[in-house]
Amino acid sequence: MKSTVKNLLLLLFLLVAGYFAFLGLEFYHYRKADSLYERLVHENPTTKDGVDAILASCKQVPIPMSESMWGSDRVLATNETCIQYRVCGLASCPIDVVYADGTNVVHVYPSYE
Repeated sequence: MKSTVKNLLLLLFLLVAGYFAFLGLEFYHYRKADSLYERLVHENPTTKDGVDAILASCKQVPIPMSESMWGSDRVLATNETCIQYRVCGLASCPIDVVYADGTNVVHVYPSYE
């Protein structure tokens, strides 16, 4: 009987520890995305090269604006594209950047929030 109680307590401990480890990892990704976004705001790059220098560690994925969490109501002009920079490679921590003519920054969306 004592062995069963010990096993249940161990299992409960592992579940709680795993849950808090998961929360810590999510918080880390959020803080990383927030830090990169704040750097973009502070440095205010006007070209794709400037954004790429700041977000070099992020995976770049072209997306339709409908997939942007904060920019989904925006309609892209014919010369505009949206690139989603995935912080830590995660789709759950994106920063979306709209470019005109593929190089000039039009708007930055902090879609990780």
